[in-house]
Amino acid sequence: MVCRAGYTGSPEITLTVYEMPDVPGATAFGPFQEWQTGQRTPGIVAFHYHAYLGIVESPNADEDELDRFAAAAEATFHS
Repeated sequence: MVCRAGYTGSPEITLTVYEMPDVPGATAFGPFQEWQTGQRTPGIVAFHYHAYLGIVESPNADEDELDRFAAAAEATFHS
């Protein structure tokens, strides 16, 4: 794990970012794809950017709220 942060608004949301091992060709796409094709858990969405995998969690947020939060978090990697 690289970082864990909490949003204390309504609803509360937790973002955990993992960095994949520093090996040539390693990306977060593989773990992201495995997560996407596995059993989806309500209250959790994921995103990836190069070597980083982000997990966004909130038991009180709907999937649209989690998707928007994940998109905003992912956008910070692009800047």
